[in-house]
Amino acid sequence: MKIITSTTMALLDLPPEIFQRIIAEHIKKYGVVAAWKLRGLSKAFRHYIDYEVLATPKLNAYLKHKAGRTILRNNMARFLFLRSHRLNGFVRDLVPNFIRDVMQRAESWISDDQARVALRRVLCELYVETDDLAYALITKGVEQTRWYQHVENIQVAKVINLIAAAAAAGSIEALRGFANHNHQLLWQYSPTFGYPIVAAAYAGQFEVVKALAEQAVTDKGLPSVLTHSTGEHSAFKHAICTAIEQGHDEMAKVLIENHGRVFGLATESCMAKWLDCAVTAGNKVITRLLQHIPNHGGEGLFYSAFRSSCKLENPDIIRIFFDEKRLEINGVTAKGYPLRTAIMESYKSAVSVRALLALGANPDGPVYPGAFDRPLQVSLKMYRHQASIALLDAGANIHLIPDSVWFPYKKTWSNTLGKLEFGLICSFMDSPKPKPLQGELFASARTEGDV
Repeated sequence: MKIITSTTMALLDLPPEIFQRIIAEHIKKYGVVAAWKLRGLSKAFRHYIDYEVLATPKLNAYLKHKAGRTILRNNMARFLFLRSHRLNGFVRDLVPNFIRDVMQRAESWISDDQARVALRRVLCELYVETDDLAYALITKGVEQTRWYQHVENIQVAKVINLIAAAAAAGSIEALRGFANHNHQLLWQYSPTFGYPIVAAAYAGQFEVVKALAEQAVTDKGLPSVLTHSTGEHSAFKHAICTAIEQGHDEMAKVLIENHGRVFGLATESCMAKWLDCAVTAGNKVITRLLQHIPNHGGEGLFYSAFRSSCKLENPDIIRIFFDEKRLEINGVTAKGYPLRTAIMESYKSAVSVRALLALGANPDGPVYPGAFDRPLQVSLKMYRHQASIALLDAGANIHLIPDSVWFPYKKTWSNTLGKLEFGLICSFMDSPKPKPLQGELFASARTEGDV
């Protein structure tokens, strides 16, 4: 039974259970790869196709083709989520059974069915994110692997695994019970679910994250609980990134505040990581907050984050670095000046360039650009035509750059007269030429005794 695009609307009219049976038959006849391609026909199809492809076929159905292995590798968390509920077919049961065992222990922490489903999904995602050998353990028999010792970590009996799971579930009581007054257990790394505070941040468990952060402040005076040779603790560092990436702004604020209370000034590596997370996520609130966090980094730290915001073409994030006085709009640093950086990152559009010009960037660059070329020279040499047009629209002076840079464009004026060529002509005709220096040499060195 071959499904083709022309039958899409007819299939959508079928009852869901009938359509799902059709997909199941299609998988049996044509395989998981062919069925997966049907996801592109309609968004309405995807839920049913995803379920049938990931929940029912035998493991060999994925492994016999490279495309099938790719599907499994890219969807391991959902595969585990479905198979830990019902194994279905011939698959390796080590990890699905582990997730199921953890969920059985979690029944005493959470009673709501919807919360249990959400926790199982989170645990599957955390496991895939945490265990570098996840794919191997899902697709190979334990006796066939070279990592038998690693398998011993995937046990529900390991208390650190249960602590991380309890944190993801949002159960402070379970955390207290498993830790049993051992403060260090709260900060140990679970080989299956990561740090407890990171697991809680990923799951959006604000109260647990807040409790753990405040516990860190309490534990500050205790020996060897949180200290690290660089003054930076991985659990806090990654929890802050996770909160930012998941869009939990209040949680990120609590973590950042308590990080300062526990560890003092943020290290440069911490700040670089947090800024990168905030800029990449387009998070204006946290990006603005980070401008004021005491840290060991310098101007270069914020300049690198600014460069990332230009690459992502996010004017709102770009503006923050100048509104908060971390960078000067026409200032020069060891890495260049803002307008030059924006031009270099403007491959197809000039969104970042126009944003800086709107903030007051001089289209001709800083008064003294140091060893760096002027903006128009940079854009023409790098063929950033949209950026060149934006600079010329803002009044960039063609006479301030070497003739050799713009002269090749003059050859096309007689043939094509696009926006760039027209802008160059206007600048050539209307912009003032730099005046030569005039006045007597060394006049300031004259004395009254000179004749």
